[in-house]
Amino acid sequence: MVKAEVLSKEKSSLGYNCVKFARSRADFPLGLWTLDDKIKIIRTQEPYVGAVFVEKTKLPYGHVGIVKEIKENTLIVEDANYVAGYITTREVSKESILGYY
Repeated sequence: MVKAEVLSKEKSSLGYNCVKFARSRADFPLGLWTLDDKIKIIRTQEPYVGAVFVEKTKLPYGHVGIVKEIKENTLIVEDANYVAGYITTREVSKESILGYY
């Protein structure tokens, strides 16, 4: 897994839960507690602006957020709880993403 670069972070009440944050920005299903739950809702392997990404992490829950910009080998994403309690904007490798909703 390639380490993501945090470009900015903002303290927020939504900063403690990536799924709640994603749901506040996109139509996104309820009941996504585990990485397996998140993998099951993947619709495509192609990123698009506004998509919810599913990312594998060291924790068993996985991670989700919103695609903001697509570059050649990386994505600019916005997410919550990558840094506990914060909404972050990060640049991540496309290789670290399992798929998109």
